[in-house]
Amino acid sequence: MKSFLVIVVATIWVIPSLMFGAPLDLSELYIDGVAGSNIIQNNKAHEPFNLKIDPGMIIGIAMGYKFDSWRSEVELAYRHNNFQEGRALAPDVYLDTGDLAKYSLFANVFYDCNFDFLVPMLRPYLGAGIGYRKDVMTMEIFCFNCDGSIDDYHFEDAENKLSFQMMVGVGMQFTENVTINMGYRLLKDQRYLINHNFLLNLIRVF
Repeated sequence: MKSFLVIVVATIWVIPSLMFGAPLDLSELYIDGVAGSNIIQNNKAHEPFNLKIDPGMIIGIAMGYKFDSWRSEVELAYRHNNFQEGRALAPDVYLDTGDLAKYSLFANVFYDCNFDFLVPMLRPYLGAGIGYRKDVMTMEIFCFNCDGSIDDYHFEDAENKLSFQMMVGVGMQFTENVTINMGYRLLKDQRYLINHNFLLNLIRVF
């Protein structure tokens, strides 16, 4: 975790200074609000159970620095998805309720292309990030016994790991200080789960 905090500081402050060799202008600091959908792709070749995951949501907030065509930021995000209820996990074993929550802290770097894309003021961007995430999975299951009785069980599992994400999208600058981005984000976390995010971002430069 300490190593990641060093990466965060380098992303926002050190890298811009090294690239441009000039003191940072605090007026280029910005705050970014993120909201959208989180669709999890489940690789059935590796999934441990017959789980189906409903589309969910992502919300987040970031603070960063804009320097010419580049942006660097630190992002806090929360993702949440429910499992489809009533599915058979195994013979006589069924899922009652369950969900998957993801908490993440990322250091992101973006490049905003300096040309209009089809529509004036609509400009594409590319980005990548490295981060630390915590996944919390909870499940309530019930089992039918041979004697006709039913047993209920509660499971909870947590995982902490480094992760990577890639971003692409287009942004429209509405005012000198406000930009709205529409984008796609891919987060690869577990060996059989991939998160696809479709987002709206509101960026406010100070």
